[in-house]
Amino acid sequence: MKSPARTVQVTAVVVSGLYAAVLFLAGVQLQGGIKQGLVYLPSVLAVLVVVFDKWLWKWGMIKKIVPRPRLDGTWKGTLVPAEGSHIPETGNWGPIAAYFIIEQSFWSVNVRMFTGESSSHSRTAILEKAPGADTYTFSYTYENVTHGSSRHIGAGEIHAAGRRPRRLEGQYITDRFTKGDLEVRLVDRGVGHGSYAEVVEHCKDK
Repeated sequence: MKSPARTVQVTAVVVSGLYAAVLFLAGVQLQGGIKQGLVYLPSVLAVLVVVFDKWLWKWGMIKKIVPRPRLDGTWKGTLVPAEGSHIPETGNWGPIAAYFIIEQSFWSVNVRMFTGESSSHSRTAILEKAPGADTYTFSYTYENVTHGSSRHIGAGEIHAAGRRPRRLEGQYITDRFTKGDLEVRLVDRGVGHGSYAEVVEHCKDK
C-alpha cells in the first residue's frame, strides 16, 4: 500500500524546495535578517513536518505528549484459527508461527506478515485511541498470497495498551471464511526484512 503520509512528505519538501530555489534564482532581496528569514519559512516548516512525522514524535518528552503508541518493529508470535473456520481437515489448525513487520510514522501505519505458508501486506489501515484510556486499536485490511500463488483478502484488528507496548493481541478474519486470534511480542525495531526466511533468521534465538 502506498502511504499517503509519504506522498505528503515528498510533496511538501519538493514544493518548498522549489519555492526557495525560485526566490534565490530571482534574486529576491529583503531588508533585514527577519524579513529574509520569512522568505524561507515555508521551506523550514515543511522540513520540520517531515522530521516530526518520521522521527521526532518518537523522541524524549514528545513521545509522552503525542497520542500515538509506538508500534514500529519486528514482532513474533502466533495465529490461532477459531473453531468453525473453513480449513480442510488436513490443513493447518495452528498455532501458526507468524512474524509481523510494522512500519510507522506519526500519520501512517503499514504492516506485513509472514508465515511458513504465506505472506501479506496491508492495503488500508487506521489507528484509533480508546476514549478515556491509554489503549489503542489498529485496524487494517490486507492482501495475502500463499506459496501456491492463491490470493485472498482479509481484515485484522490489533489492540495495544500504552504508548510503548511490548505485546499485542488481536483478531483476524478472511474472505475464505476463516478467522482467529493473534498474539505477538516485540523482537526489536528493525523493519528491513523482506521474506519469511530473512525474518526467521533475524529472530532466531530472540
